[in-house]
Amino acid sequence: MKLGVQGREARRKQLIDVAIKVFAKKGYNAASVNDIIAGAGVARGTFYLHFSGKKDIFVAVLEDYRMELEFMVKVYMKHTGKMTVENCREWLREEVRTWLEFLAEHREATKILLHESGGIDGVFERKRNEARGMMRRHLTRKFRRMQKAGMIRGDVSPETLSLFEMGMLDEVVATQILPHKNPDVERLVEQWAEFEWRGVRRVGS
Repeated sequence: MKLGVQGREARRKQLIDVAIKVFAKKGYNAASVNDIIAGAGVARGTFYLHFSGKKDIFVAVLEDYRMELEFMVKVYMKHTGKMTVENCREWLREEVRTWLEFLAEHREATKILLHESGGIDGVFERKRNEARGMMRRHLTRKFRRMQKAGMIRGDVSPETLSLFEMGMLDEVVATQILPHKNPDVERLVEQWAEFEWRGVRRVGS
């Protein structure tokens, strides 16, 4: 029985979801197409209808993560509304919560992005940089909005602040989210938001 377009897309997504688990557990080099086929419970021919091999599905995993990230950012930006001096503290808390909940929910794909996609292949590196570049641009826009709302001094660089925050994000994910099955996201949200609120705001705001 042939699958329709929706069925083929569902099968492809199933293979990607299984591949995420395999790559996160074994790493790219140790993982194999056989692992993915076994995990998905499909025939070898079914896999090759969708992907040409391990490299191809790994690229698809990175692209799938990038699209999920892009969707989250776009949806989040639509719902945050205008930042003002009065609502900035709560706005910041919700921004941090959105990021940490996303990363916790996509922990395996996040692990692949941080630890498995760099230095193996130029295509992987480019996909990794696309995702991380999107994150940096979003964070830069956030700090610009905070400047516009009068929460950050005008003589600091939003671009530089975004790099600092990326470094913190990497460390929090590596030590507080990835090693724990049920990370205390709410505690991280409160501490991170309070740190940022006190650390980067303009004096007197």
